Amino acid sequence: MVGLGVASSATSAEARQAIEHALSTAGGTWTDVHAIATTTGRIDHPAIRELAAEGLEIVPIDPDELAGVPVPNPSPTVLRRVGTPGVAEAAALLVAHTDELVVPKQVHPRVTVAVARRSRSS
Repeated sequence: MVGLGVASSATSAEARQAIEHALSTAGGTWTDVHAIATTTGRIDHPAIRELAAEGLEIVPIDPDELAGVPVPNPSPTVLRRVGTPGVAEAAALLVAHTDELVVPKQVHPRVTVAVARRSRSS
């Protein structure tokens, strides 16, 4: 499962490249992606919509729910702007129903991504 945070100016190419980099770090490929989770505030972002148009399941998560997930790499900037200490890590953990990240937050200029393996019980 992929957690994704995008700046308002991020492009779908940047999002795709960041996800591919994270997947390669974990030894995975696009076929391993079951869903991409992000904050509800970005669900209509062009980069997110383009990923959805490619057939990827997009899971929107409310910032209040994200804020309840302990993340290993919190961001004061994201907390100030979004109301949660992290989007990518928290979203990946929530949608995967686990507390272990395969790839902790990777920060790119306008995209942040994290990867979690889906719990066998989910």
